[in-house]
Amino acid sequence: MQDREIKSECHWDNGTYIIKILQTDAVNLSGNDENPFEIRKYGITAIFDDELVLKDITVDYLQGSKKELCAPVKETIKQLIGAQVGKGFGKKVKELSGDKFCMHFEVLLPQIASLAFRAKFFRMAHTDGRDSFSKAYGKVFNGKCLGHSIKEIVT
Repeated sequence: MQDREIKSECHWDNGTYIIKILQTDAVNLSGNDENPFEIRKYGITAIFDDELVLKDITVDYLQGSKKELCAPVKETIKQLIGAQVGKGFGKKVKELSGDKFCMHFEVLLPQIASLAFRAKFFRMAHTDGRDSFSKAYGKVFNGKCLGHSIKEIVT
C-alpha cells in the first residue's frame, strides 16, 4: 500500500522563476500494522531565468531512499544547468537516466519544466496581456490544448 502527495510552488523573483516540488510517499513495506508506514520524501528546487534556461538546481529531500544508491543524484542533477525548457530540457533528463540518477527525479523534472513554462505563461498574460503569450508561442500551440502542448515541449 502506498499514498503519494506531490506539492509544488513557483515564485517570480528578481528575473527568475523559483520552482520547488516535493513528493512524499507513505509506503508499507513491512506489512506490520503497528508501524505500517515509512515516509519517503524527494524534493527539488530549480531556478530558471526568463528564457526558461535552468540556472541552478538542488536536491532538497532524499529522505528514506537507499542513500548509497541515490546520493549521486545530488551531483548528477547539476548537469541539467544550462538546459532550456522547450529546447532540449526533456532530452537532457533522459540522457541522465541510469545508475547515477534516480527514477523519482526523472518523474519530477518534467513537472518542474511544466511549472516553469506555465509560470511564464501566467506572468506574461498578467503583465503584457493574455494575447502576448499566444503571439510569442502561437506556433507551438497551433490550436492544440495548452496541456498537451506543454507536454510536448517539456518531454
